[in-house]
Amino acid sequence: APLTAVVNALVVLALVLLITFPAHLFNRTYDENHEVIQTWWERQVPLLHRLRSAVHSFGSLRRTAAFAMVIVVGAVLGALLDPGFGGNARTIALVIGFALALLFVMSIEATASAVYRRVQHEPLRWHLHALPSALIVTALGVLISRLLDFQPGYLYGLIGGVAFVGALDRRRSGHETAVASVAALVTAVVAWLIWVPVTSVASSAGAGFGWALLQDFLAAIFITGLVGLLISLIPLRFLPGERILSWHRGAWAVMFGVTAFALLEIMLRPQSAASHVDGAPFWTTLGLFVAFGAASVAFWTFFRLRHSEAQAARRHS
Repeated sequence: APLTAVVNALVVLALVLLITFPAHLFNRTYDENHEVIQTWWERQVPLLHRLRSAVHSFGSLRRTAAFAMVIVVGAVLGALLDPGFGGNARTIALVIGFALALLFVMSIEATASAVYRRVQHEPLRWHLHALPSALIVTALGVLISRLLDFQPGYLYGLIGGVAFVGALDRRRSGHETAVASVAALVTAVVAWLIWVPVTSVASSAGAGFGWALLQDFLAAIFITGLVGLLISLIPLRFLPGERILSWHRGAWAVMFGVTAFALLEIMLRPQSAASHVDGAPFWTTLGLFVAFGAASVAFWTFFRLRHSEAQAARRHS
């Protein structure tokens, strides 16, 4: 519906403006207080230390172990988004579908990056890379989805893939990240287009396990590709979006805008102007972005006051 598309476009514009300033504020604060933040997290969340110790216990295989942990635990968390999660064939299909989808999306992004590096005559040496501690963020997103009954739910924080050896300069790093992001976006949309007819067959009487697995595989590609891409494009220091923003602000705004618009049109606000569809997922998502902005300001304010108190203490001493 044209009216819905116009409203979605205005929402996207507001999101671009809403995300830019808080992200910049967060990045600057994080850079200035990195060591303090890292020490605090290690004290508050002992699980982070245990995860790192478990991965390092594999020695030379620790990268493979970390990658496998992200895939397996991420697949189980993805299946937990389904209210019918349990000891049944449906859950088995979900777990396998999510695991295959994670591997597939990571492979698409790695292939896109490899093609770019080949064109730029850069070496193609690589290794597996993953961050198991980020699974805490994934678990939090799944918990929020279940508590708010948001379907298909939030699945982000799964940081893993192929890391190429050899750093690129800021411009080419932005190019490479943009190419990989476009590949992920196209893959997600194509998966959704195929998912529509596949779901019709999988929902019919007599459809076998294979159709259910294919349906879950395509749905997982969509969720991990589109929803995950939107989060990864937020220009925080440890996310790919920051590299694109550092290269070109306009390119970042276009990529973030197109991804957010696709998410709104397909998942959050697909209704026609004349129909009534529950808008809870849209308001939930918008609320999370507003919360991100508020948290970034609070994050900056905390360290600002902390530094002021430290300076005052030093003057009195």
